[in-house]
Amino acid sequence: NLDQLIDMMAIGTLMAYTVVATCVLILRYRMTGNKEQLEESTSDSDDTNNTSVAGAPTSASAKRAFCALFAYIILALATCITHVNVEDKVVAGELVPIVALSVLVILMVVTVLVMCCQPKNKENLSFNVPMLPMIPCISICINLYLMAKLDRHTWMRFIVWLIIGMMIYTLYGIPHSVKGLKMKRAQQQQEAEQSTVVENP
Repeated sequence: NLDQLIDMMAIGTLMAYTVVATCVLILRYRMTGNKEQLEESTSDSDDTNNTSVAGAPTSASAKRAFCALFAYIILALATCITHVNVEDKVVAGELVPIVALSVLVILMVVTVLVMCCQPKNKENLSFNVPMLPMIPCISICINLYLMAKLDRHTWMRFIVWLIIGMMIYTLYGIPHSVKGLKMKRAQQQQEAEQSTVVENP
């Protein structure tokens, strides 16, 4: 069925765009630096305060941004699903759906404001998304709304294929990836060094 194929392509594309927008926000609010710097910043409150004064993300600000982003996605999904289901009632001017949608939208705005208050990392990248976090948040909301407009059969097929894809990625993709192979070689080298130390005390 051509319509089913189009819906599957649409929901897959929209999900990919949503993931990209989410990753943009996570990367811009994460704390940068090596492991030693991260451990020092999380264990030493004075260092954390100095970092936040300098305008760089800290572990605490990164957690706040992540929690706000997670809450925004949940609220956006709830808003889109609610709007799709009560769209006729909203057009008819019924009070309860309008109030419910208004409350959800206000909470979404609050989460965006929380993200706006968090410091962003200053890495020099070849391309940066402007007007952060507004553009990624708007993109997430639009994508979720378009996905909510699709029928439940498309969602069921999408979830099944998503589970199959995640199983293939987890069982085959990660172990055979470049990073996975490097980690495996490093682990083998570490085990060989430990066995050498045991044999030659």
